[in-house]
Amino acid sequence: MLFLLRVFQNKYEQEENNLNNETKKKGKLCFDTIDGATLMSTPLQPLIFVVDSLISQGLHVLAGSPKVGKSWLALWLSVTVAKGELVWGMQTRQGTTLYLCLEDSRLRIQNRLFGIMEDAPPIVHFCTDAFIIGGGSGGTHRNLYRRASRYRSHHH
Repeated sequence: MLFLLRVFQNKYEQEENNLNNETKKKGKLCFDTIDGATLMSTPLQPLIFVVDSLISQGLHVLAGSPKVGKSWLALWLSVTVAKGELVWGMQTRQGTTLYLCLEDSRLRIQNRLFGIMEDAPPIVHFCTDAFIIGGGSGGTHRNLYRRASRYRSHHH
């Protein structure tokens, strides 16, 4: 199970374009390595936490035994972060979320949403259809980013 908790920033597109540009050009897989001296001398941005000190921005994988509530947790986290509400008493950074619920149908997600809350904000997104990794997913993320940016500019 995968879910993405991402507070979209303007730098998102830049990161996506810079990420493995050389690998994309070569059309082959490789490791993106950095030597220790360069790593120690490179100023890096601190982690952006979506849920204070618990969950950082990025892609997260929930693993566990069947039927323990992984899907329910991912659904609740996605909506709660999008609303900017507390998670277990911890502050959240409100933002657009994407839940990759690839094992579920839209009907199942809708029924679960009705079961746990009265409304869901337009900045929480659900994906129940698979796409080929490296075969167009970047466009999907860019479109989601553009929609999130438009939402922010009209509602903040």
